[in-house]
Amino acid sequence: MSLDGEIALLQQFPIFATLDAQQLQLLAFNGERRRYRAGDILFQEGSIGTGAVIVISGEIALERQYNDGMVEEDTLRAGMMIGEMSMITDIERASNARALNEVDVFMVSRRLFRRVLDEFPDTAARIHKLVGERLRHATGDLTIVQPSFHETGKTGA
Repeated sequence: MSLDGEIALLQQFPIFATLDAQQLQLLAFNGERRRYRAGDILFQEGSIGTGAVIVISGEIALERQYNDGMVEEDTLRAGMMIGEMSMITDIERASNARALNEVDVFMVSRRLFRRVLDEFPDTAARIHKLVGERLRHATGDLTIVQPSFHETGKTGA
């Protein structure tokens, strides 16, 4: 994939769409492209995320460990990303990621993303606002379902 292709890939995601051409070039040029074979583990549940993983081609199974074994919970395909928040902060991976077939990914490390935020304070402010809005929406979504938890608790008593 060319530099322009990697820039176009990044622009598909809201967190990168706020960046200007120079910042996108910095990420595209310094990001890391990796290839995994079928069965390879990209990362493990409980490990600290080191950055975002964007699927260029192939499929990745997201699996969680339960008492009765490993359960596949989702599949990432080309054009999907995981680990966005790990570009900003230390956060544990919620699942294992295993290549289902040959997979090409593009990785943006926390170190690289923070470099962009440090060098471009206006961009950092836009990203801060975007993440804050997402958290407010998530909190609002939780507030909507909260009454059903209370109702469930009352009927089960």
